[in-house]
Amino acid sequence: MTERAVRTASSAKIGPVSIWCAPDQTHAFFQFLKNIYQVSLYDQCAGDLGNRMLQAFDALTPNGPLIIIGVDCPALSPALLIECATILQKSSPVVFLPAEDGGYVLIGARSVVASLFYEIPWSTERVMEITRTRLREKGIPYLEPAILWDVDSPEDYNRARSLGLV
Repeated sequence: MTERAVRTASSAKIGPVSIWCAPDQTHAFFQFLKNIYQVSLYDQCAGDLGNRMLQAFDALTPNGPLIIIGVDCPALSPALLIECATILQKSSPVVFLPAEDGGYVLIGARSVVASLFYEIPWSTERVMEITRTRLREKGIPYLEPAILWDVDSPEDYNRARSLGLV
């Protein structure tokens, strides 16, 4: 699924693609992906998912908008990535693809919104709800062009497999 996510991001051609690696970028698999897809590699910092996403936003948003995707959403397509990139360029400073389970599979922003990454109960059905509330409280507009699903359980994996996505 990691290679599929990298292939999807690369084929969308919306900008440079980077992989935030754990345990670190020297792993042979990450080096393979770097060589095949011409992506940049970075080591993930310690901490929860919010800390790790904030690290990427802090490092890369000075160069323009940033879109972060997980590797556990095989239903994500290059077309949806292009749509989200277009939204960031033309319509809204923040874009999400919520997940059916209450989280999200994509976050994109023109600049860092640090409050979206602190004290979030990651991997729960409340992630997107809390995120929306924080954006509304700050008066930051956002769009959600689609709802997808991700792979968090054997049932999800079987769903992806039955659709030919893994």
